[in-house]
Amino acid sequence: FIGDLNTNDIENISLLKDASSTALYGARAANGVVLITTKRGKSAEPRVNLNVTSGFSQRGIPEYDQVGTNDYYPMMWQALKNSLMYPVSGAGLSEAAAAAQASSTIASQLIYNPFNVANDAIVGTDGKLNPNAKLLYNDFDWFGPIAKNGNRNEVAFSISAKQNRSDYYISLNYLKDEGFVLKSDYERATARVDINSQVKSWLRAGLNLSGIVVKSNQASATDDNTASIVNPFVFARGIAPIYPVHAFSNTGAPILDAFGNQLYDYGVHQGAINRPSGAFPGRHVIYETMLNQSISSRNSIIARTFLEGKFLNDFTFTTKLGMDLNNVRGKTFQNKVVGDGVTGGGTSSASSNEYRTISMNQLLNYRKSFGKHNLGVLIGHENQWVNETYFSGGRRKMNLDGNVEMANFTDLASVTGRLETLRRDAYLSRVNYDLSGKYFAEVSYRRDGSSRFSPNARWGNFYSIGLSWLMKRESFLSNVSWLDELKLRAAYGTVGNDALDTYYEYQALYGLGWNNASQAGALASKIANPDLTWEVNKTLGLGVDFGMFKNRLSGTIEVFDRGSSQLLFDVPQGLSSVVTTRTENIGTMSNKGIELQLNGEVVRTKAVNWSIQLNATSLKNKITKLPNGQPITSGTKRLEEGKDLYQFYLRQWYGVDPNDGSGLYYAQPGTTSNYRIAKTGDTVVTDHTFARFDYSGSAIPKVFGSVGTTLDIKGFALSVLLNYQIGGKFYDGNYAALMRPSYGSSLHADVLKSWQKPGDVTDIPRLDITSTGRINAQSSRFLIDASYVSFRNVTLSYGFNRTILSKLGLTQLRVYVSGENVAVLSKRKGLNPAESFNGTNSAIYTPNRVLSAGINVSF
Repeated sequence: FIGDLNTNDIENISLLKDASSTALYGARAANGVVLITTKRGKSAEPRVNLNVTSGFSQRGIPEYDQVGTNDYYPMMWQALKNSLMYPVSGAGLSEAAAAAQASSTIASQLIYNPFNVANDAIVGTDGKLNPNAKLLYNDFDWFGPIAKNGNRNEVAFSISAKQNRSDYYISLNYLKDEGFVLKSDYERATARVDINSQVKSWLRAGLNLSGIVVKSNQASATDDNTASIVNPFVFARGIAPIYPVHAFSNTGAPILDAFGNQLYDYGVHQGAINRPSGAFPGRHVIYETMLNQSISSRNSIIARTFLEGKFLNDFTFTTKLGMDLNNVRGKTFQNKVVGDGVTGGGTSSASSNEYRTISMNQLLNYRKSFGKHNLGVLIGHENQWVNETYFSGGRRKMNLDGNVEMANFTDLASVTGRLETLRRDAYLSRVNYDLSGKYFAEVSYRRDGSSRFSPNARWGNFYSIGLSWLMKRESFLSNVSWLDELKLRAAYGTVGNDALDTYYEYQALYGLGWNNASQAGALASKIANPDLTWEVNKTLGLGVDFGMFKNRLSGTIEVFDRGSSQLLFDVPQGLSSVVTTRTENIGTMSNKGIELQLNGEVVRTKAVNWSIQLNATSLKNKITKLPNGQPITSGTKRLEEGKDLYQFYLRQWYGVDPNDGSGLYYAQPGTTSNYRIAKTGDTVVTDHTFARFDYSGSAIPKVFGSVGTTLDIKGFALSVLLNYQIGGKFYDGNYAALMRPSYGSSLHADVLKSWQKPGDVTDIPRLDITSTGRINAQSSRFLIDASYVSFRNVTLSYGFNRTILSKLGLTQLRVYVSGENVAVLSKRKGLNPAESFNGTNSAIYTPNRVLSAGINVSF
């Protein structure tokens, strides 16, 4: 888990993407290789480092603009009136009759009346809120009670040294982050010991051992629970601002329990009325979050050890052993008062998931120089064993309040368990050669085997070749004083990918526990495919590395062409099939692009240093082959030969009819009835089922990357890191949900600009309760430019000079303030275009903004 890393232990991070660099890593390098080098002891004297930070986290992405309490009733009045005037079928009421009926019945539809006027007097027949209407209470903020500035504190300690023929690095780290949502805190403690020793002149040995303990509360807004009713982002965003958090009487008086505490309003207290379907009736995200429990804990041990022996002058043999042990335990309690646990009288469940990974490799390296010729040969073998053991159980019917252990529950609800294993094996080789330190060549070959595939299709062969030319060392460039480095390189290679959902994807699988009365039963869950084999990625890269003006300007330009064949994909099956998909090697795809990396030192003096780093990538994707050439439609996308993987395929939105406020779509070809002719001459329809589907742009941006800068003036340093994206489309599903009127559901503030009367020219159609499915269907209307700029990190620090440090007996003293995820600038407030590369969003836990101050001391 990369999140377990103590960032204070990291020496540097490098990314390997070209074919010759990644080929040697096999399937694990299918999407590139991130090399994280941890710190080691370097100084002869023990070096102690202490880093302490303290701050807080808060919501990093603001909420969407929404209609307020005083506007909600009038807007829903509009939706009801319009549904009476423009029914899906039959004749509608006159405007006067519809307005009168809407005024008299809107309160019965929304159920709650938070104003001091009668139900039939809240909104007049003119569609405006009664000027005499005053709120009886103001308790409509559902997110506020569970959101907070969560304290975040971290302490990191390390001691290291390099003495005689050994070095060591020992570190301890503790992090506690309360999160900005109630019960979403995270606590982690890590310890690491790294020891390396030159045991003999010909023998080196090393051990890197880490222990990690993590405990966290699992907020409902995880990737797996985006639709959960008690997801605070779903609930607080979705409930209309007329429904109070706490219970009030018809006169606005608080309703109290026997202890004098105000009750929460979830529709069960004396005299209570339940909310309409759009306002989560019978549920209460705040109360449920307070009562429920979802805790996850994890204990991990990560061990790496090696022996390296040299013999016969030119040979080196290295053997490495790695072991990862992860034990993840989950504990969930659902109360018996409100929410999902009510029907079971309260429920308690627990799970245990143990992952054990053992990896070994043996490498024999030969290096020899013959005058101007330098040769390196590597052969090796590696294998990996993965075992996963899972067990979970649950009980219901709680006996005594306050005890959430399963022993306090009467009935068995569920028990399940499984054991899964995976094995990978590989043989590898590499030959590299250079002539005079100017001309370089490298060839590698790797044979990978994975138990994810059947024995007949288990092995794959992969290779790479790389060439480079250090032009700067040529005589015709050696005297070019302003040029410090110029290197041309080219590489081509293949690598396999076995990333499948399960370890047994090629086999027919059955789910157990589908019992029929007293008879045990099994249900098919996976269709066998014994021919399933490796996905193959082929990459061609051409690049140039340069440095000039005493390396004040340096960088890399790289062009790449990555083709993927035998793609692993879940192919939809017929509607009559019990199993909806079958995993197959279905087709081919290409990714082509160019990447630019620039590093510039704008100012470099004794007192002032200013550097800028720029990274930019442009990518083009294309699906080149599908099974039988048939397109596959899924969600907002359609996979089709000649198109890119992230092309949106949606109903084509035309606009709004100014006569009646209908939403208009371009009509399907051949439409002969129920259509209109727009002023532009286009054939349009109001019924979304007759709308034309077409490609509507891609989620892939024109350019994406990052910009970083550091300005250092006499010890004061300001560093800023920005991530950016230019172009691309984003389907804002959260915004789309707020544009669909439903009794009890919240509305986006943009509905205030919706069509009101004949002649209105607007791009927001009329609000209409009965036609909302037609008017607000999934379409190109909800696509938005995905361009953004994210202030990923801003840090201001001061490092004390050597004179002060020597007086204090320190080698380093630095104080700083820092902000992470400081701000995101996008086309719409509330939108986070960086949420997913495929251009869609959901109600997940938004990125948190972390503001902190710290001190770093070394001696």
